[in-house]
Amino acid sequence: MSLNVGIELELEDTNSGYATTGWRAEHDGTLRGDGGIEFLMAGKQRPNTAKVMMRALLSSLGTNYSISHRCSTHIHVDTTGLNGYATVSLLLGLLAHDRWFYQYGEGRDSNSFCCPTLYSPAPALTVINRAVRSNDWINGRMQELPRRRDVAQLFSSNTKYMSINTMPLDNLGTIELRHFSPIVDATQMDAILDKITAIYNRASGVGPNAQNGARDVWTGFDSSLTNEIEWVQGMYNLHNSMVGE
Repeated sequence: MSLNVGIELELEDTNSGYATTGWRAEHDGTLRGDGGIEFLMAGKQRPNTAKVMMRALLSSLGTNYSISHRCSTHIHVDTTGLNGYATVSLLLGLLAHDRWFYQYGEGRDSNSFCCPTLYSPAPALTVINRAVRSNDWINGRMQELPRRRDVAQLFSSNTKYMSINTMPLDNLGTIELRHFSPIVDATQMDAILDKITAIYNRASGVGPNAQNGARDVWTGFDSSLTNEIEWVQGMYNLHNSMVGE
């Protein structure tokens, strides 16, 4: 299995003519004026291809854009082809890196369109549940929501404006990362994609029935994130206990 990603870059005071091969440009009503453009990568690409495409787009743009708090970069991490609990493990790994990703999103952690998921129990449980249910669907069965109505409603919460959005799993098969300011430095995009690749590679080795393995594979992955990993593992344990009611 190899990682594929999709990238969306939002800028203001620019125009669609700067889109290079493999990108399409759309006017975005949430951005300022006619020059509010979202550049969308066509399809899902290997990380190294995405890096090359990003450099081409940034070279075409030059300095012909502006950035405001309305602008951002979204990265979609493709889960297509991941079997069993690998998708669940991928979500757990991304969630443990929530704060790490925010280093490339100045002020985004206080932006209402990108609320932190890590250390927020309700959103964390919601994104974990959607990944688990997606995994069950892949395997030809749909796990029931917990019998308790309040827990079932929690697991159906909208994560569209969370830093990690699992709603696209339902129609695109992707997990959306919303942490980022407009990435106009190609070396920053390189670092982000390299981190996502490392997380994906670790998760992709988890077997289809490895419920505990999806959690345990992250132990010792990064000593600087020990607290974050342990918190995510705890949320996964909590989720499983709630589903098993």
